[in-house]
Amino acid sequence: MGWIPGTSNCILVSMADEWCKGEYVISTDPARLDIAMIHKYLSASAYWAMGRPLEVVRRSIDNSLPFGVYKGRAQIGFARVVTDYATFAWLADAFMLPEFQGQGIGKWLIGLIVDHPRRHAAAAGQRDDAVLGERAHCEHGVFVGHSSAAEIRQHPFQRVAPPGTV
Repeated sequence: MGWIPGTSNCILVSMADEWCKGEYVISTDPARLDIAMIHKYLSASAYWAMGRPLEVVRRSIDNSLPFGVYKGRAQIGFARVVTDYATFAWLADAFMLPEFQGQGIGKWLIGLIVDHPRRHAAAAGQRDDAVLGERAHCEHGVFVGHSSAAEIRQHPFQRVAPPGTV
């Protein structure tokens, strides 16, 4: 979401992006998110978010750039990015439902996040632009191809520089 500059009455406009691959869609439209599904998965299945209250999940999504992954109308995955849209992005709460893991959908999601155009448009020419991911995301393979296992074990966060900035 963003504000239209130069207007006396600020108008909120959607800046959602969508990508399609076969029967799957990834969208940054917060209106499409299944908050109940995201909360259920995070609070019951994600060891880093066990017991997280619904209101905390909502607030974390409201203050992030969310990415929903869909098969048809059903949401099957999620990730959010905490970012200043200039030089910093932190990957959080990334997951795919178990029945969709191991199919490359999660790697497609992470690739889109790393290369996201809104982040790069604001950060053009910035050498410190990076996506940071919690070690858990790295250990589960979502950053495979971006980092080595030794780097993942050494650092609590993993830096993934966008293409052409390393």
